[in-house]
Amino acid sequence: MDIKEIMLRCEPVWRAETVYAESVTFVKDDDGSAFAPLLYKPGKIIKVTDAREERVYVEGRDYVMAETGVVRLPESDMFAFDISELEPEDPVPGQYFPAEDRNIFFTEGHFFHDRQISVTYEPAVNDWDGPVPTSALDILPHAKKCLTEDKKLRLLVYGDSISVGANASGFADSYAPPYQPNYANMLAAVLGEKYGAEIIMHNPSVGGVNSAWGVENADELAIPFKPDLAIVAFGGNDSPTDPETYGANINKIADMIKENVPDCDFIFAATMLPNKLLSSDKARFYGNQPLFVPVLKTLAKERGNAAVASISEMHDYLLTRKRFIDMTGNNVNHPNDFMHRVHAQYYLELLS
Repeated sequence: MDIKEIMLRCEPVWRAETVYAESVTFVKDDDGSAFAPLLYKPGKIIKVTDAREERVYVEGRDYVMAETGVVRLPESDMFAFDISELEPEDPVPGQYFPAEDRNIFFTEGHFFHDRQISVTYEPAVNDWDGPVPTSALDILPHAKKCLTEDKKLRLLVYGDSISVGANASGFADSYAPPYQPNYANMLAAVLGEKYGAEIIMHNPSVGGVNSAWGVENADELAIPFKPDLAIVAFGGNDSPTDPETYGANINKIADMIKENVPDCDFIFAATMLPNKLLSSDKARFYGNQPLFVPVLKTLAKERGNAAVASISEMHDYLLTRKRFIDMTGNNVNHPNDFMHRVHAQYYLELLS
C-alpha cells in the first residue's frame, strides 16, 4: 500500500466526507439475509468489496442499503457467518474462549479479514457526536521541535500485540491483500510525509504482555533507543490489574525513560476494548481497561509533557454505532485494518 493510499485512509473518520474501506461483518438471520451497521447513514455508495479489495459486489444483486447500514441479500455469495460458527456449542480446542453463557470463536491470522466486507461511501450527513482528539503538540515541546525544526524524530512504540501489529493485513502473521501496515507504521509514514521529517521508529512491542512486563523490560527494550517521543501502549492484557497498580507501572516506565532521556515526551495509550462478552473469570479479557482512562489522564497532567491517546473512549463510542465483530481481527482483543486506521488517525491528530 503506497503512501498516498495510506494518507487517504488516515483521514479521521470523525471528520469524514468520504469513509474509506469501513469494515463490516455479516451474520445471517433465519432467512439467510444479514444486516451490518455503518458508522454513518450512507448517502452515496462508492464501492463495496471483500476486505482484500479484490472482489467488487453489486448493489441489488449482492446487497441493498438500509437507513443505517448494509443488508446482504440471501442469494449473494458475500461471506456471512452463521451464529453457530461464532458461538459454537461444540468448539474446536484452541479456537474458542468460554464466556459466561456461551463459547466465543477465536482465531488469528487473516481468517476474519478474509470474511469481512469493505464499504467506501459518502455519509448522508456527518452526525458524529463522539470524542474528537485535538492537537497535543504544545504539551509535547520536544517532539514538536523534532518534527517542525529538526525534521528528525526518534519514535518509540512500546506495548503489546496491538502495537506489534496483530491482524493488520500487512502484518506477517496475517499477511493478505490489501497489505495495510499496522497503526505504528502508518503513523510513522504519514508523520514523515506531513512534516517532511525523518521518522526513526523502534517498536519492541510483544504480544501477550502487560504493563508489569513493560516495567521489567524497559531497561533492555526501550531506554537504549533514546526516544524523542515514546508511545507507551499497555493495557490489553491488564484486565485484572487494578487501576492504581496499572498507573504506577506506566509512570515507572516513563520515569525510567526520562531518567536516561530527559527531553523525551510521552503519549500514554488507553487500549481499545476487548470483547465485552469475555469478562468473566472463565476468560477475562475485558475487565479494568475502562478504569485506566482517568488514571492515564491524571498521570499525563501531572507529568506535564505527556498526552493521552484514549483509544478506549473512541472504541467505546464506535461500539454505539458498530459491533465488536465489525472492528476485530480475532474476535477477542485485536483490531482489524479499519481499527488499526482509527488508532493511527488518533495519534496523527494528537501530533497535528
